[in-house]
Amino acid sequence: MKRKEVQLRVMELQTRLRQASTRRSRVADEETKILLAKVRRLEEEQAILWRRWSSLRWVREGEASSKFFFSLLKAKHAKEEIMCLTTDEGQKIEEETTIMQELHQFYTNLYHQDAVSAEDTQLRKKTLALIDKKVSVQQNEMLIAVSGPLEIMQVVSKLKNDKAPGIDGMTAEFLNELWMMEEKEINEFVLQFWNTDTLSWKKRIGVIKLIPKSGDRQKLKNWRPLTLLNTGYKLGRRIANTILNFLTCKELAERTQ
Repeated sequence: MKRKEVQLRVMELQTRLRQASTRRSRVADEETKILLAKVRRLEEEQAILWRRWSSLRWVREGEASSKFFFSLLKAKHAKEEIMCLTTDEGQKIEEETTIMQELHQFYTNLYHQDAVSAEDTQLRKKTLALIDKKVSVQQNEMLIAVSGPLEIMQVVSKLKNDKAPGIDGMTAEFLNELWMMEEKEINEFVLQFWNTDTLSWKKRIGVIKLIPKSGDRQKLKNWRPLTLLNTGYKLGRRIANTILNFLTCKELAERTQ
C-alpha cells in the first residue's frame, strides 16, 4: 500500500472510530476494539513508509509517531525542495525540467576533471623516485590476500550508524542486526570484489542529495551536495583501508624501534 493510500485509510478508520465511540452498546465496543487494532496496524505501516524519508532516530528507538513529527518532517522536506533558481545571468527559472538541466550543468562544471599535463606527470614521477621505501613481497601478499569471515564481520561492526543509505537501501544497522542471515552473501560479495578487483556500477553509483546552506536558496552556490554511497562500496573501501592502516602502523613501529 502506498503512503498516500495509508494516510487516507488511517483518516477513514479514525472517523469511524470516533463514530463508534459515541454509541453506548456492546456491539459498538467490539467495533471500537477492531477499529483501534486496524488504526494501530496502519499507523505502523505509515511509520515504516515515513522512516524511509527520515534519518531521525525516533523509529529505531521505538518512539511513537505523532502529528507533530509528521508536520516537522513535511516542513523539513519543504525547505529542501528547490522550486525556483536564479542563474548566474540573473534569470529566474521555475520549470522542473529547466531546473534539472541547470543543476546538471552547474555541478558538471564544478566537478569536471582537468586533464593532467605533461609537466604534472613528470613531477609525479620525480616525486615517486625519491621514495626509497618500497612495498615488500610479504606486504604485497597481505594487501592482495582475501579477507576472512572474521575480518569482514569486524569491519561491518565498525561501520558508522545513523548514516543515510545509497540506492541499495542498506545501512550499517541493517547489516549488524541481520548479520547471521546476510553473512554468506556479504562474504561472497567481498570475495568476488577482491578476486576480480571490480565493482558493478550499481555498487559504485552514488545519489547526490542537496543540503541548503545559509544564504539565498535560489542560488545553487548556497546548496551543498552530499553523495549517498552504497553500503557495499563502503564495506569494500573500509576493508582496504583497514589493511593499509595496519601496514602503515607496522612500518612506523619498525622505524621507531
